[in-house]
Amino acid sequence: MKNYSNLRLVLSAFIFLSLVSCIAGIGEKPTQVPRDDISTISQNPTRTRSVNLHDIELHHWIFPESRVADVNWMPNSDRFVAVTSTEITMYDASTYQAIWTIPSTSDAKVAGFMPDGKSLVIYIYGSGFQIRDTITGKLLTEKKDNNPVDCFQFKAHDGVLRAKDKTLYLSVEDQSDKRITYTEVHVWDMKSLTCEGIFLRNEGQTRALDLSTDGKFLALSVGLNTSITGSDVSEDGQVTIWNLDLNQRACSIGHQGSIGRFNPSNSLLLVSDPKNNQLAYWDMNTCQMVGALKDTTTRYNLAFSPDGQLLAVWDEGIRILDANSGEEMLKISDPVPDNIFPIDRLSGTLSFSYDGHYLLYSIQQLPYKGLIFLWSLEK
Repeated sequence: MKNYSNLRLVLSAFIFLSLVSCIAGIGEKPTQVPRDDISTISQNPTRTRSVNLHDIELHHWIFPESRVADVNWMPNSDRFVAVTSTEITMYDASTYQAIWTIPSTSDAKVAGFMPDGKSLVIYIYGSGFQIRDTITGKLLTEKKDNNPVDCFQFKAHDGVLRAKDKTLYLSVEDQSDKRITYTEVHVWDMKSLTCEGIFLRNEGQTRALDLSTDGKFLALSVGLNTSITGSDVSEDGQVTIWNLDLNQRACSIGHQGSIGRFNPSNSLLLVSDPKNNQLAYWDMNTCQMVGALKDTTTRYNLAFSPDGQLLAVWDEGIRILDANSGEEMLKISDPVPDNIFPIDRLSGTLSFSYDGHYLLYSIQQLPYKGLIFLWSLEK
């Protein structure tokens, strides 16, 4: 009996320490970017990708009176799915034609493709999930109930799927208090379609959710909009990194309008730093800055090519850079320039196809018109 009591004490202490580690740092001040004189992430930077890039707009799609909620490439394919407030459509990037289309609502959000690329996960606020066949669009599985209620209470903004255990992470916004917006991450087991919990609740509007290639770290970017067009972002923006293996916060990195993306080739986190006009690389195992790409930054969006060699930076136009040296390889004019209607760039998406030959970006022209642009990058 004495041994049993001691075991209970040990287990109680372990659980207490685990809870403390999970919530530690929630109120801590974000780490600021150090003013190190580091220009690149290697001592002798070289061009990592020997290609000739050219900016040929292949096609664009206009969705009148509709918002583009998500655009996502099908794994190992030149097909992509687009979700608007009226429809969900699978497109062929080489023919620009729709393969299939199903009606949608403004509450639908593509969470991503299953690892084999054969099925597509669609999250629907207040309703549940749909799993659809990527080739035909046919409904395979559906979860209609909203139990537990907390996991369906708010609209999802972004989603990433960890392939090794088919765990889905969704960033959602809690706007029940009209004075303050909070962002939190919901965890779903996609094998059983059950909600496993909620964590990482931060003040601010969600900007991006990203997962490191090794599936170890999750990065949540938040920021506060200070104008209806999303053209200004307050000083409260920050990127919070969560260690999924240890189930605890790793660190938070804060700058004005910051957004973070993992490089697929090395799992370093690239964080925009408009204040110092740079993009900073961070090692998440040490939470230390290890380098920076100077004289370029963004408050809007970033995207890596799947091989991690190219970096698209969206600010005043879209710049394609060598992800290692920062050398500019191509610049694409700002989408929808010199228009009398405002553009919401903060809600826009930016992504490379899996072979790196195409670049997609979507943008919202206020009040109600969504646009998707497809560009070819290689000869």
